[in-house]
Amino acid sequence: MSILSRLMAWVSKLPPAETHDVAVERNLAIELPDGVVLRADHYSPRNLGARPTVLVRSTYTDRTKAGWTSEMIAERGFHVLVVSGRGVDGSSGELTPFLKEREDGRAVVAWLKRQPWFNGVLGTTGASYLGYTQWAIARDAQPLLKAMSTQLIGSNLRDLVYPGGAFALDLFVWWMLMVDSQERSVLTLLRNAISSTARRQKLVRHLPLVELDRVATGKRYAFWRDWLAHEAADDPWWLSGDHSHTVGEVAAPNHLISGWYDFFLPQLMRDYAALREAGHQPYLTIGPWTHFDGAASLAGAREGIIWLRAHLLDDGRLLRAAPVRVFVLGANEWRDLPAWPPETPPQR
Repeated sequence: MSILSRLMAWVSKLPPAETHDVAVERNLAIELPDGVVLRADHYSPRNLGARPTVLVRSTYTDRTKAGWTSEMIAERGFHVLVVSGRGVDGSSGELTPFLKEREDGRAVVAWLKRQPWFNGVLGTTGASYLGYTQWAIARDAQPLLKAMSTQLIGSNLRDLVYPGGAFALDLFVWWMLMVDSQERSVLTLLRNAISSTARRQKLVRHLPLVELDRVATGKRYAFWRDWLAHEAADDPWWLSGDHSHTVGEVAAPNHLISGWYDFFLPQLMRDYAALREAGHQPYLTIGPWTHFDGAASLAGAREGIIWLRAHLLDDGRLLRAAPVRVFVLGANEWRDLPAWPPETPPQR
C-alpha cells in the first residue's frame, strides 16, 4: 500500500479495501504477432485466493506515473494488468493511436489466458482512451469479459476525430502535444501546461494543417497526417478504428459514465442507445462535468470499482437500484431514472 493510493481512495470515496498487501511485477513483456513488445505491470492482492483480473490498456503513462490507480483496484480484490500501448512508456513500436487497439488487445488477452494467476474472469474500466481500448476488445474478449465501464468516450474513432463532420482541431492539437511530451520531466510538463492555451491559439492558425505536427513537436506523426488525409466519413481507412457496429453484440454489463459538458458525450450516448436497442440493460451516469473535470475522474473510479465488484465478485451492496442517474442542471440535483431518455407525456 502507498500513501497516495490510500489518500486517493479516501478522496474518491471508494469501497473499503480487502487488503493492503499488494505485490507488483513490473515491465512484463507481451510480444505481439508483428514482433512489437508491449510492457505491462501486474498488481496482485496477496492471500485472497483466485481473483478476477481487471485489464487496463493505455497510450498514456498510466503504468509508470499513475501506479496508485492500479494499486487502489488491486486493494479491492482484483488482479490488475495495466498495459502500455505501442511506442509509449517502454513499449516498442511506433505510436499508433486507436487503429491497432483491437488486434493488440486480442494478443494481450491471449497472453493473459496463459498466466497461472488468471482465473478466467475478466473486467475492464477506465476513462477516455482507456475506455476506447475496452470497446476495441469487448466483442472478441467474450465470454471471458464479465463487466466493463466505458467512461467519457465513444466506440467510433472517426466520430471522435470528426465530431459532426468537422475536424476537432483544437482538441487534437492539444492531444498531440500532450502525448508528445508526457514522458518528459515534471518541470517540462508544468511549463507546457502553463503555456498550452496561448501556444495552441497560435498553432491552430498555422497552414497547412498537415504540417502542424512538425511545427508543434518537431516530429512527423503519421496518425496526424492520416487523420487529415482521410476526411471522408465513408473512407474505409477508418474501419479498423470503428467498434460501434459491435456494441450491441457485447453482453458484458456496462456502466457508461460521462458529463453534460464532455465533448465525447454524443458518442457515448450512441453507444448507450445501441446497447438498449440490442436488449441489454446498461447503467448510465451523467454529471455536471467536462472531460477533464477531476470530479468526473473521482466518480468514474468509484463507480467503476463498485460495478466490477458487483459483477465479478458478486458484491452488489453499493450498487444503486436505478440504472440511470443524471444531474439535472438548473435544479442542481441528482435524479434516478429507469432509462434514458425519460418517458414524458406529449406537451404543447
